[in-house]
Amino acid sequence: MRKIANSKNGGGFLLNKAFTLIELLGVLIILAIIALITIPIIDKSLESSRQSAYDRTIENIINAARNYSASNNLGYPTEKYPL
Repeated sequence: MRKIANSKNGGGFLLNKAFTLIELLGVLIILAIIALITIPIIDKSLESSRQSAYDRTIENIINAARNYSASNNLGYPTEKYPL
């Protein structure tokens, strides 16, 4: 620490430019707690979006097969999943 003089009253104040180990550990603990809370939430939302993308892809494939069948006079597929 350095003492910086104040020109008005001749006093000074201490200039502290470093963090203590306890402060750094406190910040790391807080960040770890935040990560432990948010990671499962993010993972669940990613899994949900993957499942909905999968469902939309299957629907698109089924619609493409029905459109191909109808446009080439192959008859309309009677099954729910023509593939």
